[in-house]
Amino acid sequence: MLKRGSDIIGLPVICLENGNKKGEIKDILFDSERMLLTAVLVAEGGLLHSSRIIYYQNISCFGEDAIMIQKSSFIEHVPMHYKNPFQFHTRHNILDLEVLTEEGQNIGMVQDLLLDIQKGKIIALILTDGLFHDLAEGRPLLPLAQEISFNDLSVIVPTEMKNEVQYHTGGLKKILALE
Repeated sequence: MLKRGSDIIGLPVICLENGNKKGEIKDILFDSERMLLTAVLVAEGGLLHSSRIIYYQNISCFGEDAIMIQKSSFIEHVPMHYKNPFQFHTRHNILDLEVLTEEGQNIGMVQDLLLDIQKGKIIALILTDGLFHDLAEGRPLLPLAQEISFNDLSVIVPTEMKNEVQYHTGGLKKILALE
């Protein structure tokens, strides 16, 4: 099952052990070298509560309306190694980054992530070319078949990946059958 990262943010976390809501998904953490989902960040609510994480392997189900876990104990404190932004990235800190080829050609900005929930893998970056273009053509997809790298300002992809961008993924032209 494929999901956008934005479809997961804000979903409640429900514990199957007691049926209680344990918080809401605040962000997605992933290993940027292997593009694997490692955990979700959970906001438990209240002023005195800090953010916590649920490791991907402890999530029973990514439903349409909620994330399900078996036990409350699967919600853990954020380990110190997640505080180093160069080891792991979150969906939030890559939004709006420029996507550049190794030759410096801009192919868009990151708008969202496309996840294969069953495999726990990020399979594509959803890009934006600007509001008007997105409305008319739909948002372009950049499948992640090769290694990419991240820094504070951009995502760097091999030059040949610019040919992999999938345009015309929707938008008004598709809805109105103008293609």
